[in-house]
Formats: sequence, structure tokens, C-alpha cells
Amino acid sequence: MESLPNFEEVNIQKYLEVIQGRWLPLVGIFSIAVTLGCLYAFSLKPSYKAQG
Repeated sequence: MESLPNFEEVNIQKYLEVIQGRWLPLVGIFSIAVTLGCLYAFSLKPSYKAQG
């Protein structure tokens, strides 16, 4: 008889607890990334042409 492969159970509650405990660094890193991305995007020179 063939044995079935063992699958590890995913516990979403455990992941949520980890995120809850480390929400401040996650928010900080996300905010810095968005701020730097916006500053870079707004500092670029427009590179589009329109013809009519």
C-alpha cells in the first residue's frame, strides 16, 4: 500500500499573531517605501508628447 505524503497544516491564527506583534515595524517600512517611491516619481521630468 502506498503512503500518502504528509502535508503541513497552515495555521492562519499563528501568522496573524506574529503580524499583530510586529505591526509597528511593518507600518514603518511600508510608509518609508511609499514615501520614497512618491518622492522619486514626483522628481522625474515628464517624458510624454502629445500630438493633435
